[in-house]
Amino acid sequence: MKDFERLQRRSIDDTPTINVDEKSNTVVGYALKFNTLSCDLGGYIETIDPEALDDTIIRNSDIFALINHNENLGVLARSRYGKGKLKLSIDNVGLRYEFKLSDSPVCNQLRQYLDDEIITKSSFSFTIDKYEWVNNADGSEYVDDNGLQRLRIKRFNQLYDVSPVFEPAYQDTESALRCENTVDNHIINELNERQSNLRTQKQLRLDEYYTKIRKKYNIK
Repeated sequence: MKDFERLQRRSIDDTPTINVDEKSNTVVGYALKFNTLSCDLGGYIETIDPEALDDTIIRNSDIFALINHNENLGVLARSRYGKGKLKLSIDNVGLRYEFKLSDSPVCNQLRQYLDDEIITKSSFSFTIDKYEWVNNADGSEYVDDNGLQRLRIKRFNQLYDVSPVFEPAYQDTESALRCENTVDNHIINELNERQSNLRTQKQLRLDEYYTKIRKKYNIK
């Protein structure tokens, strides 16, 4: 399956797991969580398999910690191919990140945002190696009660940053925060094709139903 070469970003509702340990002056949070539903990403929702990420991908990635993915504000910490002050670990929840705050302007800005609860979320930038659409048992396209199809990320290609952010894409069901995310054209093209297939299948079932009605009541 073709790699997604275009950089993508997703965020999660990370409250209350992003915090500052005052004694060690350390920020801790989760950049991504496994088996967690995203919000509507433009006609579909998304989950991440636990097998999508491992230490090999981290060792093959140059990963920055940034505020809201904005490197122009400065770099909070960095994991350069598995080494650096940005500590990344994978557990049964997802990808956990940890770094110590220095006295730099960007770190002081983050501390203020966290203290004021302006930032309570986390996010990550990535490219995908493998994914699949969720289907029903009979092979037809799965659609949830909100009319959304579902995508599973099965394997990342690389990670690029983990960031404390203002808005989430992965969020609790009771949250009403709006999501704005860049989505890959390849996914959207596939989604449009699948939705077209759904409309065709529904029309065929409807035509079959009316054919039976006309035959039953001898309607020409």
